[in-house]
Amino acid sequence: MVDSVRGVGKALMSDRDVGEQTEATGVLSFGHNQITIGNDTPYNGSSNDLVLWSWKAGGNKNTFNVDDAGYATAAEVNMSVGSLNSGVYNQDEVWSQGTSASAAFNGDFFSTGFGVGTGFADLTTKPFTVVSQIGIWVRDFPPDGYNVIIEYNGVKYTKPGAISDWVYFDVPASTNTLLRIKCSASSDECRAVSVDGVVLVDNGVTPPSLPSIAPSAATVGTKQGFSIIKYTGAGSGSSSLPHGLLQPPNFIITKDLDSTSGWWAVYHSGLRADKCGYLNDSQAFATHAFWAGVEPGSQTTGVYSIGANANTNSGNNFISYIWHDVPGLQKFGSFVGNQDPEGPFVELGFRPAIIIFRQINNNEPWLIFDSTRSPYNPTQRYIMPNLPNGEYDSSSYAFDMLSNGFKLRVDQGAMNDLDDTIVFAAWAESPMNNLYGGQSNAR
Repeated sequence: MVDSVRGVGKALMSDRDVGEQTEATGVLSFGHNQITIGNDTPYNGSSNDLVLWSWKAGGNKNTFNVDDAGYATAAEVNMSVGSLNSGVYNQDEVWSQGTSASAAFNGDFFSTGFGVGTGFADLTTKPFTVVSQIGIWVRDFPPDGYNVIIEYNGVKYTKPGAISDWVYFDVPASTNTLLRIKCSASSDECRAVSVDGVVLVDNGVTPPSLPSIAPSAATVGTKQGFSIIKYTGAGSGSSSLPHGLLQPPNFIITKDLDSTSGWWAVYHSGLRADKCGYLNDSQAFATHAFWAGVEPGSQTTGVYSIGANANTNSGNNFISYIWHDVPGLQKFGSFVGNQDPEGPFVELGFRPAIIIFRQINNNEPWLIFDSTRSPYNPTQRYIMPNLPNGEYDSSSYAFDMLSNGFKLRVDQGAMNDLDDTIVFAAWAESPMNNLYGGQSNAR
């Protein structure tokens, strides 16, 4: 993998845990609508068939680039430490005064919050004005088994729980004099309270800087929902990073550039933020601290979190490739297998050009398909980025790329095992929303 943030001649290999490699005769330049390659065998081997996938971010005119405009510093693109704090916090009061809920009003999403049980407990007795919404950030209330209940101005509101994310309650506009909370079963933590999107933090408390790490370089394409962020990890604890996009990420791939044993870390919004996959390995997605157990956008829309783990937040240099859903252009989701030759149909809203699949529960490979190598259905030519092998062609991995999505045509494990979850990342051949002036065609 080569990108304009790190520069030409700097390569990463998805099947290995080694750091950045210098390949002087690989990619030689990035142009407006082309790249120039040298004579290095992996890029331009004699008589070899090769495939190239490319994504456009924000250009490469300077160290920081947003929508094809170049800037010299992180501060100029609102990515410096603390640059996103404005408007995030309300510190008008000591909100926890008279209660035991101070851990819910410090702005810290990474530390233990206020314990919530099955009986009502006061969060705040201070008055605050609500226009339409109260948010409660909870650590571990599975939505299929727990409800979060608040009492606001004497009225009770109930919503399904969440894991490491916000639970929002729509309430009538008024000034509140008491906010209480409980859960329907067991107990867990409330780590933050928001009113109309602004987080309440006790007066006198210094809230976290957002972001807490400033990138050393970046390129951001806000229209296409893709950014590349280079940063140096904090070396300990959990941190927040800016991504530059207009909404929280759905898909993140991060790689340590310096380590000789740094694995590729993958976040996918089809799972929780406490789950992580490895692009360079077939291990099942597992519980790790890579993303600090905090969903992207929880602290504020413009940041994502990294945890106390060497694969995302050692003191080394890292690169992150970051995407979010854009209707008609790209989609990141999941489906559940039915182990039937007439497998699930997944609607994307566009005809896909590239699809990446990964079965999350077992030791299965990553699979990349594209419409260039498979111009006709069934699509069954694939590459496994976690292995150094070439292309495979097998009917055991067949599916159809359609004008509005894809349909599985196999009943085997890596793509359609019974009741297993498969996550995917898909990009369109021609954007449906005229992002680049194109339209999708039926297949």
